[in-house]
Amino acid sequence: MILGATGCPPPSAETVQNAERINEVQRLKDENEQLKAELAQKNDQMAMQSATLAELRGMTGDRSLDKIVHVDRLAIDPLSGGYDDDRDGVDEGVVVYLSLFDQFGGTMRAAGSASVTLLNLADPKGSKVVGEVNLTADALAKMWYGAFLTSHYTIKIPWAGGAARPPAKDITVVVTFTDLLTGRVFTDQRVVGVTGFGAATTLENK
Repeated sequence: MILGATGCPPPSAETVQNAERINEVQRLKDENEQLKAELAQKNDQMAMQSATLAELRGMTGDRSLDKIVHVDRLAIDPLSGGYDDDRDGVDEGVVVYLSLFDQFGGTMRAAGSASVTLLNLADPKGSKVVGEVNLTADALAKMWYGAFLTSHYTIKIPWAGGAARPPAKDITVVVTFTDLLTGRVFTDQRVVGVTGFGAATTLENK
């Protein structure tokens, strides 16, 4: 009766710690197995995509890749130029409106990666990179804008080094797009005007 009333003694601190370690090890094992499963699934998906691309690239005759709607060229829209988010009269960088065109001349949305470089060709020391972004296919996909009479990617490139104002009044934009389907690389460039170059000097002179 005394033993029944008192019950078993509480577990020691060492026993509790060992139990916690066992639970933690099991949790890590479960997470590891889950990660392995997710990685295997992604590898399978990539293998399927690679096989599909290889098949498409090897098509001939009526099944040629040229028969499929695909990217034929890209263009930087003339409306591209400086952006001034805080509306203080000084552009914080350049916004590029990038359009892709198929072989029939229509605009299209296509998966691919892109890089955009801003150059100051007026620099006396030679061509200088004053802004640059590199976008994966996933990142670029989020920048798509499609509406009536307009379809493009909207890409903002801030000045390099966190500069507060434009390094020149005219900036050369160079865009490179790599099509995920065909692997082809397309490029375009355009000179755009920006606002705010020399603003600090002007204010000081006043």
